[in-house]
Amino acid sequence: MFSVYVGRVNFGRVNFGRVAVGVVAMVALGSARGIGASVLPPVLALDWAACPEAPSLDCAKLVVPLDYSKPNGKTVAMAVNRLKATKVSKRLGVMLINPGGPGASGVDFAQRADALFSKSVRSSFDIIGFDPRGVGRSAPVRCLNPKQLDRFFAADPSPDTAAEINEVFAVAQNLAQRCTQKYGVDVLAQLGTRNVARDMDRLREALGEESISMLGFSYGTLLGATYADMFPSRVRSFVLDGALDADVSFDGRAFEQAKGFENALKLFVADCASRTSCSSLLGADPMKVVDSMLARVETRPFSVGKRKVGPGEALLGLVRPLYSDRRGWPQLEAALVDAKAGLGAKLLALSDAYTDRAADGSYGSLIESNVAINCADVAASTDRQHYARLAKRLTEVAPHFGAALAYGNVVCAVWPVQGSAVGWKTPATGSKTILVVGTRNDPATPYVWAQKMAAGFENGALLTWEGNSHTAYFSGSQCVRSAVDDFLVNAEIPRSGAVCPR
Repeated sequence: MFSVYVGRVNFGRVNFGRVAVGVVAMVALGSARGIGASVLPPVLALDWAACPEAPSLDCAKLVVPLDYSKPNGKTVAMAVNRLKATKVSKRLGVMLINPGGPGASGVDFAQRADALFSKSVRSSFDIIGFDPRGVGRSAPVRCLNPKQLDRFFAADPSPDTAAEINEVFAVAQNLAQRCTQKYGVDVLAQLGTRNVARDMDRLREALGEESISMLGFSYGTLLGATYADMFPSRVRSFVLDGALDADVSFDGRAFEQAKGFENALKLFVADCASRTSCSSLLGADPMKVVDSMLARVETRPFSVGKRKVGPGEALLGLVRPLYSDRRGWPQLEAALVDAKAGLGAKLLALSDAYTDRAADGSYGSLIESNVAINCADVAASTDRQHYARLAKRLTEVAPHFGAALAYGNVVCAVWPVQGSAVGWKTPATGSKTILVVGTRNDPATPYVWAQKMAAGFENGALLTWEGNSHTAYFSGSQCVRSAVDDFLVNAEIPRSGAVCPR
């Protein structure tokens, strides 16, 4: 089943793994926009210690209220780590980072910070990683065992028979029921983005900072935009790369992403057809190989050891490499060459990379956390027939991905928590300028969302990269890197309409 997963940041050539100070005074929760007036207990000092997995970093836990309307009730321990600035004399403060998802670990991300960021950024900021509530090391959402998750992802993402549609709803219902039984509605209702933004401000206080900088990718842009809107006076330099539109319904998100992935597939096919090294293996029209593979697995799944590559695994294997042309397209080419020869191992490996499935059959918490956060944020239609109608409409604009993205929202239709029908606006009125980075052919967070996010801020700027990948900062573009670093360190805003070439 094609989940509502948005995506994680692309890290270029870096092999990124699976995937303080004093007590601060009490604050009125009502100071954040849209929150009822409640008084929070004081933020306690972070008890830093060397991280077991990365001794060069400091690790700590920040205790935050589960429900901010009940500040003295149940709590969540949020995992935090810190890579200190290399030059105290040049230190400008702290920079929070988030790699996306939702569901990807910011703590894991920060473990790579020394290799990922430039000397100017490293010397200017303490880089702060954190796992949002329900993610990674912060009480992660884990509801299904590996066999149940295998079934979840094996469901035909583009169902066209009554039995296939029933299976999509059945696996979605199973996930929803098991999560509800394990955690309860009271917990699941508190996993949304706006609560994470409140957690971020508690973290700012615990760090002893008047304001923070942030570099957020993919879902991290939604988190950054939400924080900036709720706490505009606390924004120093925010860069949001690969914008996820906050003010959009699930149907609107599915429509734009379907077009984005369809465009990415067309770009891959055109590139392959233009190169003899690829077209000699896949033919003059590589799309025929894609279509043949997808048609075959409907009736004759590939066998890979004891596992099968059916419609679910095949589509996820096709989607995964479309996130990046430089790194993903060669993998997709190799997988399609093998599929043409009747072999599915490479396609399955790509599917496993997407779903965070390890070689031993175990899964990380990425996808279940993703579902819980997305469903707490945005409501989905509970009308079963709505998805058939939406699939038909989206298939007209995206024949390979439209139906899958339409039915990918089913899990939120049966989820016990319903978020906002269309999301929320984030004007961030009163904040300093926020820099949005948009990639022209980003399949997961389409460029139109970057345009909308930048225009929606009271003080927003847009930097465009003419690339074919999800997010830009780690794409290898020195133009993007320099512009972003200069903004973070020197608050230098790119000129209006700035574009970085591919």
